[in-house]
Amino acid sequence: MRRFPDVETVKDSIIVEMMLHCILQWLGGGSYLYIRLSAGIGEPAFYSYIYKCINAILDSVDLPHMFPDTANDWMKLLRVLSH
Repeated sequence: MRRFPDVETVKDSIIVEMMLHCILQWLGGGSYLYIRLSAGIGEPAFYSYIYKCINAILDSVDLPHMFPDTANDWMKLLRVLSH
């Protein structure tokens, strides 16, 4: 007998996919008006998704983010990025 997923599980999956759609489009330079229309969501939901995704990225321990402190650190970073 085939078991269908629970309604809450499907709903949560759709929300995560929608959040990913919004953040990728927005980070890629997409217009928030177009993204909202294509996703079928309002402005509050759009910005809620954006902030949740950004916070998840910043809170990730697998993606350490550090900014150079000194001019020497900036130069090292510049050399790495230019190759």
